[in-house]
Amino acid sequence: MREFSSAVQTAINAERFKYFFLIELEFKYYKTPTTWSSSTNYITGDIVVLNEVKYIATSNNSNSTPSGSSSNWSTNINYTTDGYSTTNYYFTSYNRNITWDSNTYIADGGLFEFEAPNFSSVLDREAYKIVITDISDQFAAHFKAGVIGAPIRVKVGIINPANDQPLIATEDIINLYSGFVDGPSIENNWDTKLAVIEGTSPMADLDQVNVKMVSKDGMDQLDASDTSFDSLYEDSEINLKWGKV
Repeated sequence: MREFSSAVQTAINAERFKYFFLIELEFKYYKTPTTWSSSTNYITGDIVVLNEVKYIATSNNSNSTPSGSSSNWSTNINYTTDGYSTTNYYFTSYNRNITWDSNTYIADGGLFEFEAPNFSSVLDREAYKIVITDISDQFAAHFKAGVIGAPIRVKVGIINPANDQPLIATEDIINLYSGFVDGPSIENNWDTKLAVIEGTSPMADLDQVNVKMVSKDGMDQLDASDTSFDSLYEDSEINLKWGKV
C-alpha cells in the first residue's frame, strides 16, 4: 500500500479534497555547429566550425578567434553532454504559480488540458495527454526540431482543506507519471492553436527494449564460446539413457 505524508493523508481522509498538477517537459536538441563569425558574441557551450575544425566555447567570450591554444575555446567536445541544449517547461493547474524543488511552475503558461488514462479492469493502452495553447508557435517550433522521446514528469499536489492552501513540502508532492513524448501534434480550430503532447502509456513499460537476437549468430555476438544453438544448425545425435538405475 502506498504511504503518504501525514499532511496529505489527513487531507485525503477529509470528505472532499482538491488537488493540482505539476508538469515538467524537458526538450533536448542536438546543437548544430555554426560557422564562426567575428561579429557574433558566443557564450559557454556554443559549438562553431573554423577551417573544418569544431570548437566549443568554454567561457562567455566576446568574439575571440577559436584555436587550440585559446583559453576560450576547446576541441574536446563531449557530444553526450556538450552537444545538446535543453529547454525545460514547468506548468501547474493551480490558480497561481507554485515554486517546488527550486523550479517555478507557471499557472498562466498556457496549460489547457491534462488527461490521464482511465483505469479499468483490463490492460489500458490509453496515453497521457497534455494540451497547451500555442498562439506564438513556440511549441510548433519545438515539434519541428523533434521532441519524440523527450522526458515528461507529472506530479500531483493536495490542497490543505483546513486553510485552502497547497501542500508543497517535499514529502507532500506525489510522483504521478514519468514517461516520454510519444506523439506531438498541432491542432488549429481557428479559435485557438493547441499543442497536443501524448506521453507513453503505462503499457509502454511492457515494450521490447534492448532486444537480443535468439539465434546462433546472435548468441555468438554475446559469447563466442556459447554452443547452445549449434545443434539447431548442424547434424547431431544425442544418446539418452532412461529407466531404472
